[in-house]
Amino acid sequence: MLYFEDLSVGYTYGIEPPASPPFDFHQVTAEQIISFAEAFDPRPQHTDPEAARETTFGGLIASGAHVIAIWTRLALEAQLASRPIAVIAGLGSELRLVKAVRPDDVLGLQIEITDLRASKSRPTSGVLTARHRMSNQKGELVFDNRAVTLVSRRSEATPETGGET
Repeated sequence: MLYFEDLSVGYTYGIEPPASPPFDFHQVTAEQIISFAEAFDPRPQHTDPEAARETTFGGLIASGAHVIAIWTRLALEAQLASRPIAVIAGLGSELRLVKAVRPDDVLGLQIEITDLRASKSRPTSGVLTARHRMSNQKGELVFDNRAVTLVSRRSEATPETGGET
């Protein structure tokens, strides 16, 4: 388990094809796109290949919610494939859907820690900021996210010193 004190800015981990199961990249299928969209985002560009050809996308694409769900799964698997980080909770994200995700895309994820700071309100915690980049099999960025996460410290620190008690 990696705690706040074990981490550093620039630490990178992720899942890139080819990877071995169960920590895997994700191959998107038309069936997945349609099934997810029928349940959560029933728009023609996500549910009907014929109608999707007539949209500005020129074909079937995954909904944004579906792309976020894939990212969530890959981020959890990437953490487990490396050494798990002592995550307490997500604090928020700033995300961009950069390029449409299409059937037969194979998605991989790269994560890099960009900032670490001690929590001001919880001395037993730290705040980690990481950039998550999900790309397709061509290396094209499809999803970009700045995620902020609360993580456990190895030992309790005092607000005055930031050190161990």
